[in-house]
Amino acid sequence: MKKIKWIWITVLSMLASLFAFAGCVTVETLEDKIGDNTICVTYYANEGEFSASVYKKDMYHEVGSKVFNVPGVTLENPNGAGNAIVGGPTVKVSYSGYDFVAWHEVELDDSGNPVYLDEAQRIVKAGDPFDFSKVLQEGDRVYLCAVWIKQSQVLVKLVSENGSAITVTEDQADKQYANGDTVRAFNFKNDLVQSTTTQPITPKNGSHTFLAYYADEACTQPVQWPIQRNEDATDIVIYAKYLEGTWTIVRTANQVSDMFNSAGSTLKKFYLANDVDCSGVNVLTAAKFATELKGNGYTIRNLTASRTGVKSETKTALFGEITATAKITDVTFENVTVKVTPFSAQQFSGFEAYFAFTSLATEAQIENVKITGSLLVETTSNMLAANLWKNGDWSAENCKFGGYATDDAFESEEWDVTVSDFVLTTDSGEVDLI
Repeated sequence: MKKIKWIWITVLSMLASLFAFAGCVTVETLEDKIGDNTICVTYYANEGEFSASVYKKDMYHEVGSKVFNVPGVTLENPNGAGNAIVGGPTVKVSYSGYDFVAWHEVELDDSGNPVYLDEAQRIVKAGDPFDFSKVLQEGDRVYLCAVWIKQSQVLVKLVSENGSAITVTEDQADKQYANGDTVRAFNFKNDLVQSTTTQPITPKNGSHTFLAYYADEACTQPVQWPIQRNEDATDIVIYAKYLEGTWTIVRTANQVSDMFNSAGSTLKKFYLANDVDCSGVNVLTAAKFATELKGNGYTIRNLTASRTGVKSETKTALFGEITATAKITDVTFENVTVKVTPFSAQQFSGFEAYFAFTSLATEAQIENVKITGSLLVETTSNMLAANLWKNGDWSAENCKFGGYATDDAFESEEWDVTVSDFVLTTDSGEVDLI
C-alpha cells in the first residue's frame, strides 16, 4: 500500500512540473501562477518553432522581475534566486537554416494587439530590440518576436603550391583534396569568425606545409580577422595556402634566431613569410650554413650576429661555411652587424673574421642575395685577424668573403654585399678602416 502511495505522489509531482513549464515563478498549480502578481510575456517564434508545431509561447513573470531572454535559458534561475521554477526545463527556439539574432518588441495596432503578417497569425511585425534590463511593472503586457538571419559560413578553399593534390587521413582512411576544394567551414558566432592560425587540414607524411589564410585566391592579401558576416548572409570564401614539402615558416625575430641555430642541419628548410625586424635580437654566427632559406623577396633588418671566444686558426662570418647542400634565394639582410671577439687568453695569431661567409662550396645554390651592414672585430697584439693583417698593417681588402685572396677575387652576380662600416678595436684603440 505504501508503495502505491509513493507512486501517486511521484506522478502528481511530474504533472505539477509540466504545468509549471509555462510560467516563471515558484508555484504549485497553474491557477496560482496566473494572478494579480503575474505578467504574461508572449514569445513568437516568427517562422521558427519552440517545439514541433509550437509557434508561440506564453510565459508568466512576477512583477518586479525581468523578462527571460529565451532561447537557451534554463528556467532554474534565469534572473536571480526566487524568480524561476527550481529544476525547470530549458526553453529553446529554432528555425532551420537560420541563426537567432535577438528578441524584438512586437509592433501593436491601435487596439494594443500584435500586428500579424500572415493569416495563421504565427508571424508578427518586429519592432525595436527588447531591453532585457527592464523590470516588469504591474499592468505591463509584453509581446516579443524572434529575429533571424540566414545561416552563412566562412568557407576555406585549398590553394596548393603548383596545384598539387594533398592527401590527409580522416576517419582512419586516406582522403585526397584537390586544388580549389573546400577543406573547412567556420560558423559565425555573434556575426564574427575570430582569428585562427590552425591549419584546416593536416597533410599526410608532411607532404605539404600550411602557410596562412588569404582573402584572395592569388594569396596576396592576408585575411583580416575577425571576419564580419555579410549583410546579405551569403557565404564568405577565404583561401588556405599550402607549400610543397616540409618547411619551417619564419615570421618573427626569434624564428630568425632559431634558423641560425639550426643552419648546419640539412633536415630543415626555412621559408621567410614577411619582412622581419630583428632589433634587439642577437644571434650566433653560423659555423656552417647547410640548409635552405627561401626569402621570397623579403628583408631581415637590424640583425646582430656575434661570435665570442674565437680561437686561433678559426674562421667566423655571418653564414660561416656555406656548404654544397646550402640554398639561399631572394632575400635581403639589411643593416646587419657582425661582431667577432677572440678568446682573450690566446697567445697566438691567426683567426679570420669575415662579413658574409668563410667559404663557399661551388655546389651551393645562391640567387639574388643582398647583405649590407657592419663588421666589428676586437683583437689584440697577441691575437691578430690574419685575413686583415697585411704587411704589418691592417687592411679591409678581404673582409667580406673567405676563401679568396681578396674580396675583388670573388665574382658573382648573385651576391650583393656592402660593408658600410668596418671597425677594429685593438690594444692601441679603435681603428676605422672604412
